[in-house]
Amino acid sequence: MQWIELTVITTTEAADIVANALEDCGSYGASVKDPADLEAMQRPEGFWDMIDESVYADFGDTVRVTGFFRQDASLGDSISNVKTKLNWLKSLDLGGIDLGTLEVTMGELNEQDWANNWRKYYKPTRVGNDFIIKPTWEEYEKKENDLIIHMDPGMAFGTGTHETTAMCLELCERYVKEGDDIIDVGCGTAILAIAAMLKGAKHSIAVDIDQLAVDCAIENLELNKMSDKVIVKCADLLSGTEDSCDVMFANIVAGIIVMLSPDVPARLKKGGRFICSGIIREREDEVREALLAIGMQELETRRRGEWVAMCWEMM
Repeated sequence: MQWIELTVITTTEAADIVANALEDCGSYGASVKDPADLEAMQRPEGFWDMIDESVYADFGDTVRVTGFFRQDASLGDSISNVKTKLNWLKSLDLGGIDLGTLEVTMGELNEQDWANNWRKYYKPTRVGNDFIIKPTWEEYEKKENDLIIHMDPGMAFGTGTHETTAMCLELCERYVKEGDDIIDVGCGTAILAIAAMLKGAKHSIAVDIDQLAVDCAIENLELNKMSDKVIVKCADLLSGTEDSCDVMFANIVAGIIVMLSPDVPARLKKGGRFICSGIIREREDEVREALLAIGMQELETRRRGEWVAMCWEMM
């Protein structure tokens, strides 16, 4: 089968928004190619030991988000929907997020390219001191103290660990304790719930409103032999939870974290930690004000690129 690639030129901070827009229009997954990811991975403490020059050439110097659409009778409607969705995004108040040009280009892709070629960008990745994110098809020689997260992103394409997730994993490494109960709001692939269990958490509930994300989370839990330890629910924010927890993750976006904040005290034990990210720097103070208003104390804030991650304690 032939596929059509629709590629949108955008910015680092808007890449996730554009990827979600393409998927809303019927894309079978979205691939983000961001030169900033490669620069981050070349840091001395970086993720990959070496990146082939051909990978640099393929990334270019712009942020490109590509959606994949079947070349069938629905293609015309899909293209029209993408253009309408992008115009709609331009009309929104996104709190200062620069969407970039949102220029769209189109190309063809065959089934073999779709299935395999993107995998060359996805390598074993070290995050923090101990976490290793390992694609299922890659070899990795385990080192002492390594905590390996086995991941198969399936339709969730990407070229490396996003800053928001990386910072959450680092905060997880520091603040999750043996025996903790966990709630992961907007869990996506369930990577944070899996990481928490590797740190010794007793039980986790992972919640996402997107059924595709829930299915992906379930598959990754099976890969990590944690299906009996983590409950995955398709629900909106905390509506799928009843019990309280020691640590709550919310790697979403600033506006949703602010919306979620009034419900946090009912689900977070006294002394519990709230780890949140997906916050652009321009909205950091807005999130801080919302969490101070519910009586929380700020423990730590990390910043990387355009993004902010925080850990707060319930007083």
